[in-house]
Amino acid sequence: MGTVNRRHLSQTLSSNRDTQNGWNELVWNKIETKVNNLQEKIVIARINEDFKEIYRLQWILVQSLEARALAVRKVATNKGGKTAGIDGILWKGSKDYWKAMLKLEEVVKKPTDYEASPLKRVFIPKGNTKELRPLGIPTVFDRAVQALYNLGLDPVVEASSYPNSYGFRKKRSTHDAITALRSLLDKRTHPRWILEVDIAKCFDKISHEFLIKNTPMIHKMILEQ
Repeated sequence: MGTVNRRHLSQTLSSNRDTQNGWNELVWNKIETKVNNLQEKIVIARINEDFKEIYRLQWILVQSLEARALAVRKVATNKGGKTAGIDGILWKGSKDYWKAMLKLEEVVKKPTDYEASPLKRVFIPKGNTKELRPLGIPTVFDRAVQALYNLGLDPVVEASSYPNSYGFRKKRSTHDAITALRSLLDKRTHPRWILEVDIAKCFDKISHEFLIKNTPMIHKMILEQ
C-alpha cells in the first residue's frame, strides 16, 4: 500500500477517534491488500525459519488499523455475530465497530492487561443423536481479539503444516484429498493400505500447551486464556 493510502488511513483514525464515524470511510480492498501482503511475508519468514522476522511482522500486523478492521468485520458479518456472549453485548452498527477497533488497539498495546471474559456455556445436539455437546460462546469482543491474532497466527500454521493434510485447512476440501489419493494410488509403487481412523474427542484432548510452545506467535499470554 502506498504512502498516500497509509496516510489516509492514519488521518481517518485520527480524525474519527472521538466521533467513531470512521468505519464507513474504510477502503476494504486496500485494507485486504495490506494484510495479505504482510501474511505472505510471514509465510516466507516461516519457511526460512526466521523467527525474529516472524515476530516483527506479526507485531506490525496486529497493531495495524487494517488488521483490526478485518477482525471486527469478520465477527460482525459472521452468523455468530448475532449471538451474544456472557456479557449480553451485541454490536449494532458502524459506531460500535469503530469503538471495538479502538479497544483492540488498547489490547495490542498492553496485552498483559487483557483478560478474556468467561464463556457462555450452551448445549447443542450432536449430529443425529440425542447426545448433546457443550459449546462455549465468547463475547463479541473476545471473538474480535481471537480473529485479530489469528491473522498473524494462520500464516505460520499453514506454512508449518504437512503438505498432504486436508482437514480444517483453508481452501482445501474433500475433493482435494481424493485427488491426492488418486495421484498416489495411480503410481507403479503405490501404497498398499489406506487406514481410516477417528480420534475420539480430538479437540478436547489435544495439548494446548504443546501447540502454544511450538507455534511462533507474539503475545502468547492472550492465546493462553
